[in-house]
Amino acid sequence: MDEARDNQAQLLKQQIDEMNQNEVMEDESESFFDGVPDDIDVLNLPPRSVVHDEKRTKLKWKISIAFIRFIAILFFITVILVLTYNYWGNYFF
Repeated sequence: MDEARDNQAQLLKQQIDEMNQNEVMEDESESFFDGVPDDIDVLNLPPRSVVHDEKRTKLKWKISIAFIRFIAILFFITVILVLTYNYWGNYFF
């Protein structure tokens, strides 16, 4: 039974050593990027209401009544011309 504990202990020690080696390698790779600060100063962040208000702004279309009338008149003229094409189409062609 002591052998099983020793084997398990050795296995755990190996795993911890591997983890420590990986951490050392990660620390070395992080030193390459030392010029870029990754830390965010939490005390200088804007309030949540300000951040979320920016997302709420939507594009609002302002269409005047005159423009709506103009589009409606063009639509009715187009419908009338399409429906009466049989009468005046032969006259021009």
